[in-house]
Amino acid sequence: MKKLLLAVFAIFLLMSCNSEYIGVSNPSGVFQLSRIDNIFFTKDNGLLITGVYNNKVSIIKTNSDFGIEWTGNNYDWGTNTSSGSGWGSSFYSVQVTKMFQRNDGTYICVGSVMEGGDVVYSNTLVVELNKRGEQTRKVEFQDMNAYNALPLLPHDCIVWQV
Repeated sequence: MKKLLLAVFAIFLLMSCNSEYIGVSNPSGVFQLSRIDNIFFTKDNGLLITGVYNNKVSIIKTNSDFGIEWTGNNYDWGTNTSSGSGWGSSFYSVQVTKMFQRNDGTYICVGSVMEGGDVVYSNTLVVELNKRGEQTRKVEFQDMNAYNALPLLPHDCIVWQV
């Protein structure tokens, strides 16, 4: 059922686009995503949509009726920049691999960080967000790239796959 809902939502988003951006209304105007990375379900049957807007990692939290509850893209770790061009140019990029809603309503965000130039370094980022999507803690694990993560219940711990 969740996969069907996700597929319907993805088709809805694709059909409603009239430009290269996906526009989502928020209190400050239109929240546009130039790329959707992942869509995760929350315990209240809402969604966490992660992607990139204005070259920053962005998170949109919706309720079960797809109304926006909060948005965030002002995270210090969320800048997706690429400087220079050609082989060996330095770059920094973050992609949200997984997000979980904990029993207390807070969120855990697991991200994959890639940076470097001639040599590419991969790190894993684990960020705790409060109920409003504001960052409360951040931990980065060097030389480790998370491709997937699973929650361990009932203790809200996580394990990631490298």
